[in-house]
Amino acid sequence: MVAVLTLPQLAHAGWITGFSFSGSGSVLSNTADFPNNDDFSASLSSLLSNSADNENLVVALKQFYPPSDSGLSIDPIDMSATVSATEGVTEYSMVEFLVNNTALTWSDYHLQLGIQTENESGQATFLTYKDLLANTPDILHPDFDTPLPSSPAAGVFRYDAGSGTYESLFSDITHTATELTFAGGSLPELGFDITDLTINDLFMQGVPFAVYGLDVPDTDPSLLQNSIGGFVVRQEPSFPNAIPEPATIFLFSTGLLGTAWRRRRAA
Repeated sequence: MVAVLTLPQLAHAGWITGFSFSGSGSVLSNTADFPNNDDFSASLSSLLSNSADNENLVVALKQFYPPSDSGLSIDPIDMSATVSATEGVTEYSMVEFLVNNTALTWSDYHLQLGIQTENESGQATFLTYKDLLANTPDILHPDFDTPLPSSPAAGVFRYDAGSGTYESLFSDITHTATELTFAGGSLPELGFDITDLTINDLFMQGVPFAVYGLDVPDTDPSLLQNSIGGFVVRQEPSFPNAIPEPATIFLFSTGLLGTAWRRRRAA
């Protein structure tokens, strides 16, 4: 059950001043120089080359690891953003490399907007804007600006260096202001180490990446994260079942065979 919040007077905020992550996430590049650039538009190629006018481009890296709850789900990564006042709406182009280290093939990739708050026990918890808006529909909040016409390059892609083209990994996009899901495809385990790779290396070696637009308008002072204006983008993949990749099955099965052989020999 979501508590109904009593909202004080709204304050203006629209410029991201910092990022932090739960799990293994980091910002590789932040070339944001254009506040209040709402309805920014660019092609995929110009967006990725950071050559579009008035573009605020943020490049991040997310590394997902095997589930911590016996294969029932993959732990999400929360990207927390702090914001400051700009008296308007600032649009960000988000490019996020997705490193699948889970030994599972993903069937979709899901993003939710929300805030970090505390429950009655004082424990940190994630509260979605979808639930907040159900109780207080007039609150101001960040929103996904894709796949609207102002941001046509939304999707999950992989660059093919041989052909010089971008492959779309998911054919379906389900979009609301506060939730974004890429489905209708698959994203397999990466299978190689990315340590010390540059942004260009990640592209050229075909590491998958998600692209979406994010509008950061005025936010509400009653929903401040850690006493600073902010919001959270929760990101998590899912999979049709918990069957590991073939290589993982092989290693596991050979390990069992080796154990059985040692026990038989000892007997």
